[in-house]
Amino acid sequence: MAGQVIDYVRVASKFVGLFFFVLYLLAKERERKMELLLLATFCIAA
Repeated sequence: MAGQVIDYVRVASKFVGLFFFVLYLLAKERERKMELLLLATFCIAA
């Protein structure tokens, strides 16, 4: 059971990392505050 939890955390961390990367690219290209605000909100919530 512990192995399943570790696999789940590993997959979840990859998705979270990808999500942050996409938000970063959007904020960098468009230079809009919306993505940064969403990113900050996600950081606080997590």
